[in-house]
Amino acid sequence: MHWILLAIVGIALIALASRYPKSAFALLGVLLLTGIMFYQTNSSAPTAKSKPLQASDISLNQMLMTRGYQNGFNLSGRVSNHSKEIAVSEFVIKVAMRDCASGDSGDHANECPIIGEKLERIKLLTPPEQSRDFSESLYFDRAKVRGEIRWKFEIVEVSGR
Repeated sequence: MHWILLAIVGIALIALASRYPKSAFALLGVLLLTGIMFYQTNSSAPTAKSKPLQASDISLNQMLMTRGYQNGFNLSGRVSNHSKEIAVSEFVIKVAMRDCASGDSGDHANECPIIGEKLERIKLLTPPEQSRDFSESLYFDRAKVRGEIRWKFEIVEVSGR
């Protein structure tokens, strides 16, 4: 529907520009500014359907990081929604890349220096008391690994509907 309205306005501007070019450009400028303002006010406002969820309402399982293209990694896993009433619409996880010495494991892995960190927003509808698999690509620029990579995943934000 929006494309039809946009096409009509475009054709009207072309017709107006042939006879009154200054008026057509002025109208185009006003329409662009109105569109930008409309987009900004709607994108920053929370949606009326959004419902609050806590990070403890979901869990991440079977998390796997595999090498991708160049400095990229493929993140895959399963998110489980523990809420009884609210569906998860999206969540944000913090992925920390740690560079550990070759023999470090267990408790010592948390002491390894973080050499890369990303916040990744994953939009995935997960109904109440269900699980869904997800997969995303992450890039860690300028991360030079000298030992073994250890990963830490933390749920930062959850949105539901």
